[in-house]
Amino acid sequence: MSFSSFVDAFRIADATFAAAYDTLGDKRRSVLKKWISQLYLFWGRDRSLCRTQIQQWDQGITTHECVRPLDWTLFVLSPDFSSPAQLLAALLPALLAGVPRVVVAREETKIPFPAPLLACMELAGQELVLEMNAASILEMTGAMFAESRRGKVCFLGKSPVMTSVRNLLPERAFLGLATSGTTGGIWFDGCAQWDTQTLAWTLPDTVFCVGGDVPESMDTGLKMRAHSSSEKDFWTQDFDVLYTSDPSSQGRCPCVFGPGQEGGWFWPDLTPRVFMDTAMSWQADMIEQVEEDDNGLV
Repeated sequence: MSFSSFVDAFRIADATFAAAYDTLGDKRRSVLKKWISQLYLFWGRDRSLCRTQIQQWDQGITTHECVRPLDWTLFVLSPDFSSPAQLLAALLPALLAGVPRVVVAREETKIPFPAPLLACMELAGQELVLEMNAASILEMTGAMFAESRRGKVCFLGKSPVMTSVRNLLPERAFLGLATSGTTGGIWFDGCAQWDTQTLAWTLPDTVFCVGGDVPESMDTGLKMRAHSSSEKDFWTQDFDVLYTSDPSSQGRCPCVFGPGQEGGWFWPDLTPRVFMDTAMSWQADMIEQVEEDDNGLV
C-alpha cells in the first residue's frame, strides 16, 4: 500500500475531531491554547526550506553546510498514551521545524481515542491523524521510509510494535520517548497555589509526590504516592518534572514549572533541530591545490 492509501483507510474523521473539541470545554481548551502559544513563542516558526552556509578557511579548505527539515515525521501513540501535554511537547518541535509531512498514528485499541489528544492536535493544526493496528503501522512506516529516507519515527509510550519499527529503521530515524511511569513532585509553600486538577488531566499517567505545606484536603484526581515525610526526603527524590515557586530549583530535574504552568510538559533535548538534518561538504580550495602541485607536494 502507498502512504496515501493508509491515509484514506485510517484517517480520523473531521466529525470525531469536532466532537472531541466540544467535549473538552472552554477551560480545558484554554489550557492547551496557552501552552501551544508558549511553545510557539519559545521556538518560533522557521519558514526557511533550506539554509546553506559556505565558509572558506585559512587552511585552504571550503566547507558547505546545508540544514533543512526532514521530509516526514511519524508520531506513534501507544494504546495507553493519553497525555495532551506530552503530545504537544513532542509534536510542536516537528511542526515548527517546517517538516512538510507530519503524521500521528495511534495504535488501535478498544479504548476510544482520548478527546484531549484529538483536541490538542486540532488546536495545534495537526491534520494527518490516523488510528490503525500494529501491523498497519509497521507497513506504513516501511512505505514512508521507502519513499524518502529523510524521515523520523517517534514513539510516545511503549508498544510491542516499537521493536519491529526500530529494527526497520537506521538509528538516526528512530526516537522513543518515555511517557509511562514518569514521576512529578509538587512542593507546597505560602507562595504557590497549584491547579492540581489541570495536572490530573494533562498528565494522567504521571505519578506525583507532594511535600511542604500540603492542604489537608486535596480533591485532585492525581495519581499519588505517599506524601514525603520531610523536606529532605522530598528534595532528594529523582523527579522527571517538578512544580515549585522557587526558581533556584532549576537543575534538580529535567523540567521545572512554576505556578500557572501546570498545563505543560517539556523535553529539553527535543527541539525543532531534532526534526532537521545537516549535510556537510569539505573541499580543498583550487588555488591551494595548484600551489601544492607546483611545489611537488602532490
